[in-house]
Amino acid sequence: MFLLISLMVMRVNPLKGFYIFREWSRPLAGTIRHHLAVGVPIGVLIFVETSIFSMMTLLIGVMFTTNIIAANQVVLNFTTMLFMLPLSISMAMTIVIGFSAGGGRHEDARRYKIMGVVSSLGLVGAASIFLYFFREPISYLYTDDPEVVAVTMPLFLFAIIYQFSDALQATFQGILRGYKDVVLPSVIAIVSYWLVGMVAGYLLASRTGLEVYGFWVGISIGLTSAAIGFYVRLKHIENKNMFNASQNAQ
Repeated sequence: MFLLISLMVMRVNPLKGFYIFREWSRPLAGTIRHHLAVGVPIGVLIFVETSIFSMMTLLIGVMFTTNIIAANQVVLNFTTMLFMLPLSISMAMTIVIGFSAGGGRHEDARRYKIMGVVSSLGLVGAASIFLYFFREPISYLYTDDPEVVAVTMPLFLFAIIYQFSDALQATFQGILRGYKDVVLPSVIAIVSYWLVGMVAGYLLASRTGLEVYGFWVGISIGLTSAAIGFYVRLKHIENKNMFNASQNAQ
């Protein structure tokens, strides 16, 4: 990836017009610290988010049968692919929000936020409708075992619910990164994904009749908690920026 991207930077318009590799300067400790201060919390947040699904898979492997493990993997694989839609919106939000906020155009940033949320939910809504009506043939793309499909079908219904919370929290994540607000969102993610989502999922799976479906309910609770936390943090930043802008105007 590094080699291909480097080749594009040097050869493809308009990137090659910036002459990225033509001039080199010595490393600047202050700049490096700034990038680490932004990058490391983002890395922590991504790790916390992705690792919860790995832990869920490991626990399901210990607690349930092979058919349930297979069904869970089918649903996890397909919904992860669908998640690329809101994830792409999240990445776009980081760019446009950062560009607008950096230029002091906070009202534009708010408009981009609305566009991002609506686009993300719209894409997930369309994908969920498709998944609802075609969940059986999708299941048979992965397996010919009717017992696995019997577990996969209701699992997809639980996954449809969690997709909306996942889309919201991913979009808010991207917007917060555009504002370079990454430390507190990482804390929100740790609490929401692990202390709320993982614990709730395990208890529902082990102590109630939901069994494997309990993990997906727990994940949905954790993602919803994260989305609420990110939204509250985002509103605080927006209100602060608008207040500062009004003060400067006066």
